[in-house]
Parts: sequence; structure tokens; C-alpha cells
Amino acid sequence: MTSPKWAVDINRTRWYRHPTRHGGKPVYRSITSVVGALPKPALPTWAANTVAEYAVLHNDVIAGLPADDAYQLLKNIPWQNRDRAAGRGSEVHQVIDNMVNGEDYDVEASVEPWIAAATTFVKEVRPEPELTETTVYNEKHLFAGSFDFLGRLKTFPELGRCLIDWKTSKGVYPDMGVQVVGGYALGADYALDADDGELPWQPPDSAAVVHLTDKGYEIRPVPMDKAFYRAFLAALEIRKWEKDGPKLGDPLEVPVVCKYPPGEEPWDLVLLKERIAQLSLAQKLECSLTLREAGIPTNPNKMTAKHVEAALGMVGVYLMSDPDAPVLAR
Repeated sequence: MTSPKWAVDINRTRWYRHPTRHGGKPVYRSITSVVGALPKPALPTWAANTVAEYAVLHNDVIAGLPADDAYQLLKNIPWQNRDRAAGRGSEVHQVIDNMVNGEDYDVEASVEPWIAAATTFVKEVRPEPELTETTVYNEKHLFAGSFDFLGRLKTFPELGRCLIDWKTSKGVYPDMGVQVVGGYALGADYALDADDGELPWQPPDSAAVVHLTDKGYEIRPVPMDKAFYRAFLAALEIRKWEKDGPKLGDPLEVPVVCKYPPGEEPWDLVLLKERIAQLSLAQKLECSLTLREAGIPTNPNKMTAKHVEAALGMVGVYLMSDPDAPVLAR
């Protein structure tokens, strides 16, 4: 299935353009991308299970790889599976769109079980399309997306004009309702026809998800509930915040507060500063590292009396190792 005509991918995120509005710039967020901001609590478990399953079934392959190669292989497994499923779903979408419009289609062997489910759906439910693979737009909130089917189902006349999204995913999930009803059915202002003319949008009477699997199909009605639209707008705000929201400020620099007023420093702290001044730059750097490793502050103003005593001893070692250093006095 090809991408919608006015869709464009920018940094792996889909946006939409309009043939005559906004100078043809991609200013409309994709409905599918917006819905992706909703919580998906099952996703981490799915990813972990996918990696674990692969590791168990292909343990001999992993064992023969260097550690870095094995890591790279395993971390990409969930997303490779996702991309394969997306490719299969796109092909099934194209085939069923041809089916409901009475057009010819070719089928790859890898998707035949899903096509069998689609064929059964068309035969049993007898869809009559009004619009298919049509892009809708919302101007107030600047989002757009392409739905799969709008029309009537002769087997279910009580549904009236029904907007349908074909799904080939493993399951059916709540965010699908946000996409179908919140984004398309209740969110659209207008649609584009085949000649890119604007069609005033008439919300459908009903909506549904048709779940196609290698076992068959299910029709899952989606209530025409405004709560789906509110959830969609909330997800849209998250997407806006991700791109244009305020960023955290730079780290604050905590000013160093002098513990002792000028001229009132203890004699041993004065002596420590004098001896540090006698060190070479290389010695100062090495001594600073040694102090930190010993848990001693390198800022004299933050030292306790015990810190100063220990630091005097360490600095003295460096001075005694330098034959040109002055004789230590106390």
C-alpha cells in the first residue's frame, strides 16, 4: 500500500500537506502519529517477550556471535518484527480496498491467511463504499489522516454510514477508538476528493474496527463518544509539547561562600594555600585528583580542620619530591 498522496515523513514522523493551504507546507500532524502519544502499557512486555522468544529459539546463533554483535541483533528484534507486521498490514489494506471497490488485486503468499479473512468479510458483510482511503483535515488544530472505509454494510443496515479501520495487529486496543472516532469521525472538518477538492465532512452514523487475522475477522463497534475526541486532543498537546514545549534550564552554578572573612583564616589553612601555590601545574592537577579520591574537598573553604591536616600532608609529599621546592617550614 502506498503512502497517502499528501503525506510526508520528516525525521521518521508522518506529517500532511494540503494542495492549496499553508503554502503546501507539512503543517498537519498525522492522526496516527498523534495517537501514538497515548500510553501503551503492553508495549514493554511485548518487546521483552519478543527478544526472549528469539533468544531461546536461536540460542546457537547468539552464542556464536561476539558480545557487541549479539547485543545489536537482540535489541533490534522487536522493531524488525514490528516493521514486518506493518508491511503485511499495508498489503492487506491495499487488497481489501481493491476488494470493496471491485478491483483486481495480487496477493503475496505471506498474507494469504489475512486475505482469506478479508474475502470472507466482504462476502458476508457486503460493504458498499462511499469513500475509501480518503484524507481528512482539521484546520483549527492542524491535524490530518487517511481513513480506510466509509460506507454502508448491507448485513448491518442499522449502522447507517459506518467509518471503518482495517486492523491486522495481534489484538484490538483502546487507542484504536481514539484514532477512528476521535481523529477521523469526530475530528475532521473536511475531506479531499480524488481531484483534491474539499468535501464538507458529515460525521458518520457509526464507527468500527474490523480486525483481520489469520483465523478470520471480527467487527468491533466503536461508540461515537466525544471522550475519544478529548483523549485525541490530549495526545495532540503531548505531541506539541514534545516538539515545541519549554525546555529545562541550564544547570545553576552554586556560588562558593567563603567560610572565613579575609584575614581571619586559620593559620594551617593559610599555610595549605601557600604550599599549594608552590606546586607546579602538573603537581596541582595530580594532587587535586588524589584529594578527591581520598574524599577531601579541593576547595579550601569547604575543608574541615581534619581535611586541612590531611591535605597538608599530601601537599608536603609532592613538595618533597621536587628538589627545587623550598624547604618546608611550619
